[in-house]
Amino acid sequence: MNKGILPIQQSAAAEVQAEICIKIASPQYKVLIDFLINQKIGFRVNAYSAELEITGNTQMVLSTAVSDETSENTKLLLERVYLKYISRNNSQSPNIEELAKEIGWTPYLFKSRFKAYYGKSFYQAYLEQKMEYAAELLDEGWKAVEVSEKVGYSKPIKFNKMFQKFFGTTPKKYQMKQ
Repeated sequence: MNKGILPIQQSAAAEVQAEICIKIASPQYKVLIDFLINQKIGFRVNAYSAELEITGNTQMVLSTAVSDETSENTKLLLERVYLKYISRNNSQSPNIEELAKEIGWTPYLFKSRFKAYYGKSFYQAYLEQKMEYAAELLDEGWKAVEVSEKVGYSKPIKFNKMFQKFFGTTPKKYQMKQ
C-alpha cells in the first residue's frame, strides 16, 4: 500500500467526502480554479492574496461557494469590463478570448460569470448598448451611414439589418418617427 493513500471500502449508498487544503503561491492558481469549476467540484476559497488557500471536497456539486472577498473581486472585474467595453460605446468589437485573458480567466469562465452577474451574455449586453447608442445618434440627427461607421459597422447594410432586427424598423424609419 502506498503511504498516504487509504483504500475506501464503503457501500455504494455511503457518501464519500474528503477535505483537501491547498496553498498556492503562483499565478497558476487560476488553472486549478477553472478546472474545479469546469468539473463541478465543490470548493471554498479561504484567502485570496499572493497565496491562495483553497479548501474543498471531492463530492460533485453544482454550486461553488467562494468567499465574499473573491465574489467582490469577481464583481469588480466584471464591472470594469462592462465599463471599458460596453458603456463607453466602443466601435471596436471586443474579443472574448483577449478579454478573458486580460482579467486572468478562461473564456468559458468569463462568459458564465458575466451571464450570472448581468443576466445576459456579454455579446447581448454589448449589442444592446451599441444599438441604444445608435438610436441616440439618430435622434440627434446623424445620418444612418455616419451612425453605422460610428458604432463600428464597416458596411451600412449590416448596420441596417442589425438595427432593424433590434428595433423592428430601419434606421431611416426610426428617425422619421422621432
